[in-house]
Amino acid sequence: MSTEPEMGVGKPSLPPRDRDQMETVAVEALWTPRQLAKRLSISVRQVQRLAAAGRIPAIYLGPRILRFSPGKIEKWLSGPAGCRRLRSRRTS
Repeated sequence: MSTEPEMGVGKPSLPPRDRDQMETVAVEALWTPRQLAKRLSISVRQVQRLAAAGRIPAIYLGPRILRFSPGKIEKWLSGPAGCRRLRSRRTS
């Protein structure tokens, strides 16, 4: 008895080459913290802090793998509170 799922059962299967290409495209569409930091002209650590605090839309692909959707970031930046969220709210 085989432990592998039967062909045609469950999700449709793509040939391995097509599946690899699709996964590559999906990963390339997301920004890394370094790419976002460069775009926002802030440090990578600050990007990580903003994501951890929930102040910027982030996608966690694992406990230590952080990515950003360019579309969500653009929408966030153009929104009413966009860049103002990046400013410190310290009172002197």
